Amino acid sequence: MIPPSLQTAFARHWPRVTLAVAWAIGGEVLAWSFPPDRPLIDWALILAGYVALAYAMIDLAVRWRMRDLYGVAALGGLAALVYALFMNPQATLTEIPRTLVTRALGAHGLILMGMLLLWLILLDVLPLKRLILPIAVVMGLCWGTWVRYGPLLTALRAPVIDVNTFSVIGVAIAAAIGLIAYAGTRVETVEPERLMLDPYEGAAVAAVLMALLYRQLDLAAVDMVARGLVVGLIGLCLAMMWFRKDSTRTFFHAPVRLRPPWALIAGSFLLFLIAGSVAFGAPVIGGEEFSQIDAVVLLFGFFGLAWMPGVAVILGLRAVLREVSADSL
Repeated sequence: MIPPSLQTAFARHWPRVTLAVAWAIGGEVLAWSFPPDRPLIDWALILAGYVALAYAMIDLAVRWRMRDLYGVAALGGLAALVYALFMNPQATLTEIPRTLVTRALGAHGLILMGMLLLWLILLDVLPLKRLILPIAVVMGLCWGTWVRYGPLLTALRAPVIDVNTFSVIGVAIAAAIGLIAYAGTRVETVEPERLMLDPYEGAAVAAVLMALLYRQLDLAAVDMVARGLVVGLIGLCLAMMWFRKDSTRTFFHAPVRLRPPWALIAGSFLLFLIAGSVAFGAPVIGGEEFSQIDAVVLLFGFFGLAWMPGVAVILGLRAVLREVSADSL
């Protein structure tokens, strides 16, 4: 039980900490793109980076009125690009443009968007809650395949684990998210405006990002071409969100708190764990020319190529239709 004196302080931080934990699990465990020999200082900086990323992205979601799946795609993709540039360019920007498409925009984009949807469901502000069920199956299949065969059949630098370790990690993921969600139900509601950054939080976020960038530059992990491409794509995501900020609709129209639909959350976790276990335990299907790991990489690549132009085109067409409808009145 959280003491009453701490309720007000926790209320504005707990939803943001929840998203930071979800994105850390997604970016590190589900994407499985960390090297086995990553130094402790890099782990500390990257974990701080997830907190800074969650605080900054929630500020944009509230400030610019995120209200539908297009906004979720833009915000989740923006988070994936910031992650790629500041936190793990060694895995996401090593071979431009291949890893930019398959990992930064593809794998990490898909995972961070999925975890953002889960967070919105935990807040009980997303209308299409059952959408999480097929997403859990897809993410479980991709995760099990990628963790099992990525380090063996691709150039991925990540730990090789056995089935028992994989099972423990899967259960730990579900338990961690479940526990932090349950703790959040004991915290009082908070006005959406209080989820935006205050000056001290903004300074802290900027300091963390600068420390991460300095670390990556010190390691010579980001070349100029990759940096320019990613900065341009970040600007495109920001533009897609900014031009929609004048809407009167938003996910955050009322005070928020964690209100998990427990049956749906339990079902999605169960589907995720079953799908992941099946994929991890499956033998290589096919051969050297094409196997399930190639199918996962192909899925990541297709998603990375399609989501940003697709969202931009749809939003552009909707803007044009709104103008035509307004002129006809």
